[in-house]
Amino acid sequence: MASTSWTLLVLIVAGTAQAHLLRENLRDVRTEVAVTYMRGIIGPFVDAFQADGSVPANIKRELDEVIESTGLALQIADVKIWRLDGSQIYGYKDLDLHARADSDEFQMAVNGELGSDFEDGDSFAGTADLHEIYIPLRDRDGQVIAVGEFYEDYGRVDAIAFEILSGSWAIRLAALATLVAILTFIVREAARTLQKQRSEISSNYRKRSALLLQNRNLIASAEEAHRQALKSGERLLSQIGSEIHDGPIQVLTLAALHAGFEKKEQGGAPRGENKVADLIQSALSELRRISHGLILPDIETLNTQDTVRTVVDLHQRLTGSEVRLSFKTLPEGLSPELRACMYRVIQEGLNNGYRHAGGRGQAVEVGSSAGKIEITVENDALESSSSTDAARPRLGLKGIRNRVQSFHGSADFRIVDGRAILEIELPMTRSNGDVKARQ
Repeated sequence: MASTSWTLLVLIVAGTAQAHLLRENLRDVRTEVAVTYMRGIIGPFVDAFQADGSVPANIKRELDEVIESTGLALQIADVKIWRLDGSQIYGYKDLDLHARADSDEFQMAVNGELGSDFEDGDSFAGTADLHEIYIPLRDRDGQVIAVGEFYEDYGRVDAIAFEILSGSWAIRLAALATLVAILTFIVREAARTLQKQRSEISSNYRKRSALLLQNRNLIASAEEAHRQALKSGERLLSQIGSEIHDGPIQVLTLAALHAGFEKKEQGGAPRGENKVADLIQSALSELRRISHGLILPDIETLNTQDTVRTVVDLHQRLTGSEVRLSFKTLPEGLSPELRACMYRVIQEGLNNGYRHAGGRGQAVEVGSSAGKIEITVENDALESSSSTDAARPRLGLKGIRNRVQSFHGSADFRIVDGRAILEIELPMTRSNGDVKARQ
């Protein structure tokens, strides 16, 4: 709105200035034309003036006819001829023998120069602006013998200027209207395009939001399925451990008791039978280790540190080895699935170390950093000659990596300075938002 007002103001100012310049130029041109006409019309009659400067009647009639026939009557309001002393000797519309011309413009014409003056019209009286012009009239010898005066009617000039300006403004307004129409069309098309693009963007945004929600739901479903699979796997392992304890272990225990009873009844047993009894006892020990290793403790009731201590204590009790355990800053509130994963990978790492190094120099360190759980299991890098120390099925390093990767973690094994080092990183997944750090 402000820009439109400024545009209209500029157009009005420019139009007013143009009207003024055009009016002045038209006045100047028409004045020059009128002066030329007057000199050409009155000049030939100058030599016919009488010696006293008067105009004969026949000359007056001829002057009247010439003025009317040339069309000057439409432009010239009146024509007068004055003697050099200021007395009037001719009047096209009115002859006043008592009138006297003594203005400065008249004196300029007497001295051979062109004199002019403006007379403002009266809008209430219906008179237009007049241009009063005095021209010197010369004889054949170039002497000024009279002064011609005529009044140019500027009403006609203003009418012509109005016609020209009206046409000019009509063209301008038409061009402006065309430009406004074009700009309006462009703006509407741009607005329509923007609205279309906005609608497409909104539609795409809604589709994208729906896809994101669908992806979140799928991810949540996948994570839930993963958690359920882990729980099912752990339940299966615990069930297998229980079945081993309630089945083969019980049968072998009865067999061992029966063999011992018969040996006692017979006051001794052959050497072969003693060997069978020893094998039964060895099998019982191995099956007990397997059973205890497969059964997962109640993770739901244990915090993070207690989970780690439980697996370390169980390993020490089953193997009789010593494990150095240390904690760094460790958060609580981790999900049961993550704690179960920590339990299993530490268990397998310790079992591998016991199998390959006989449990020498075993150490476990657990901490957290940058949103990750960091687990390090170490032992001396020595080969064990015993083939019966690790009497349970083992996942091995590949199994550890598979389990860790299911939690988007990583596992790295290396031997440095005679130490076998297993490093594990697990992203933290919490069971709720209340997480506390413990030293």
